[in-house]
Amino acid sequence: MTISFDCPECGRNYVLKDELAGKKIKCKGCEAAIRVPDAAADDDFKDFPEEAPTGSAEDDFLQDLNRKSKNRSSSAGSSSKKSTKSGKSSGMSSGAKWTIGIGVGVVSVLLLCCGVPSLFGLFAFRHFTVGETAPAGMTFEQWRASAPTQLKEHGPAPQPYDVEPMPPNITEVIYPSGNLQLKACVYRPPGVEEPRPALVYFHGGFAFGVEDLTETCQPFMDAGFVVMAPMLRGENGNPGEFQMFYGEIDDARAACQWLAQQPYVNNQRIYTFGHSIGGGVSAMLSMMDNVPIRHGGSSGGMYDQLTFLGWNDMIPFENTPRERSVRLLVGNTQLMQRTHYAYIGIDDDPFDDAVEKLQKAPVEKLKVETVPGDHFTSFDESIRRYLKVVEADK
Repeated sequence: MTISFDCPECGRNYVLKDELAGKKIKCKGCEAAIRVPDAAADDDFKDFPEEAPTGSAEDDFLQDLNRKSKNRSSSAGSSSKKSTKSGKSSGMSSGAKWTIGIGVGVVSVLLLCCGVPSLFGLFAFRHFTVGETAPAGMTFEQWRASAPTQLKEHGPAPQPYDVEPMPPNITEVIYPSGNLQLKACVYRPPGVEEPRPALVYFHGGFAFGVEDLTETCQPFMDAGFVVMAPMLRGENGNPGEFQMFYGEIDDARAACQWLAQQPYVNNQRIYTFGHSIGGGVSAMLSMMDNVPIRHGGSSGGMYDQLTFLGWNDMIPFENTPRERSVRLLVGNTQLMQRTHYAYIGIDDDPFDDAVEKLQKAPVEKLKVETVPGDHFTSFDESIRRYLKVVEADK
């Protein structure tokens, strides 16, 4: 069965599988965070955000959570006025009223300022961010294999996609990942016969668009690189289930391995880069075995465990410390096998805590650098800086 509905912001029509009912997706037309309605209530959009946020699906969710926190702070302010009136009528002492007023004020300020991860997240932070780590002497993959993920939801990635025509010099290919046959787009520099250096680019969000390759990767294309943009399991009609930073990492490695076997690629000079979700994927590859790359880079991809607090209604796995830990580089940097260059926008606020921790305890193989801009405007400078690193690696 399918669900047909229109985006309440721009009117774009979608026809999606019914297993996506209730999930939040990003509109391909206006990038609003929208919730797929139930089949029996296609026009029930009362839970949509009042304004259309921009960015990848996970950032839309966090911005929505921030707005809800601010709404709660307004309610808290109204309650404080009622409490004051109640205290006066009951003959409450001036000191008690001051204590209540200060307490309510502190709570209101925390609710207003914390936004994401919200006041609950602030209180839960210390407990929530504590996760398991791999035993000494065990590689990341050995640790991950010792207790495979337990999915609580099964289905495709939670973002719609378009079937788009391929521009010149870009070809859609199929690469194997385990028993899955997955799609990817590959750009080859025209008129070049000798093997070229290559970049594997991992898109943001949970669906690929051709512009992720033709626009985002233009600096590497202009420099004469072969560029591959893989679609991971459950994305863009691919087989497999959405697992969020788990099986997708196996797909990412498989894409690198496929590219290394192509005769038009210099398999001694393969690199990876990604933005947002794709940046997290690229970062995870630094811990994986048998990845034929020199090193990798990312823009806005240094997720830590606190991230999953905002993703709780979107994640497909049991939200336990172990499940979270095996999906992140942050907290597992001792398991890195190759260098990763992480670029974070100075105004990319959700990553402030992770960046502070990484800068206080630097890791040799992890190069963290802040760049001007927020989660989106920092990208162009990030990929330009990484290209400079790559070009110096001849």
